[in-house]
Amino acid sequence: MTVLPGRLGRRGARHYDSLVRCWTCQYDLSELVEHRCPECSRAFDPNDAATFDAGRMRPGVRKAIRIAVWLLVILAILAGIAATYVYWALSTGLGNYKP
Repeated sequence: MTVLPGRLGRRGARHYDSLVRCWTCQYDLSELVEHRCPECSRAFDPNDAATFDAGRMRPGVRKAIRIAVWLLVILAILAGIAATYVYWALSTGLGNYKP
C-alpha cells in the first residue's frame, strides 16, 4: 500500500493500493518528497487525487467508454431486429416479391 508524501502519520491520510503516477509521463510519484514530477516537471498535489494518476481512469475516459458501450448495445439490438425482420420476410415468402 502506498502512502502519499506530506500526509504520513497524519489523521485521515490517503492510502492507495496502486502506484501513484504522473498523468503526463506515468513516472512513479509515490516516493517523492517534492510535489513535482522529475521526468516532465508536472506539479501534483498529494492531497488532491485529481492531480495524479492513482491507477484509475482519467475523468473523460470513463464517460467515453460508457457511451461506446451504450452505442454497441443499441447497435446489437438494431441488428437483432433487422435479422428477425429478414428471417420473417424470407419465411413468409415476402422475399420472393416481384413487382
